[in-house]
Amino acid sequence: MTNVLDTNILVLAVRNSSIWNDLVNDYQLSDENILISVVSVGELYSLADQFGWGQAKLNRIQEVISKTKIVAISEEMIDAYRAIDTYSQNAHKTLRMPAGMSARNMGKNDIWIAATAYTTKSRLFTCDKDFLHLETVFLEMVTVEMK
Repeated sequence: MTNVLDTNILVLAVRNSSIWNDLVNDYQLSDENILISVVSVGELYSLADQFGWGQAKLNRIQEVISKTKIVAISEEMIDAYRAIDTYSQNAHKTLRMPAGMSARNMGKNDIWIAATAYTTKSRLFTCDKDFLHLETVFLEMVTVEMK
């Protein structure tokens, strides 16, 4: 199975955190089964600038990125973005959110990352709950608890 890593998971990889190492071992993540959205690449470098990361971490970003397949935005992904965003606003023509669940605004980069997982039929790894309403409808997910 292929896996798409949300940007927050990539940050764990860049930091070489124990959580990242546990994920690699527990889910057998490897160079061959990890995908990342081109959007996450931009987010990582923006975070590096915002956090003032030095050359060592910039080198680590390059190392992490070089071991993954970067997925560009495609026409199929644009259609998925449209469906996910419309569903999230509970305005999709055929898909409705479960009873008791209300419309929600997702960050636009999160929608692209979800669309990447959806179009590549990959499992999404994330640390946040912004994608939970998409689970089972659009995505298979692993939500990582921060310790």
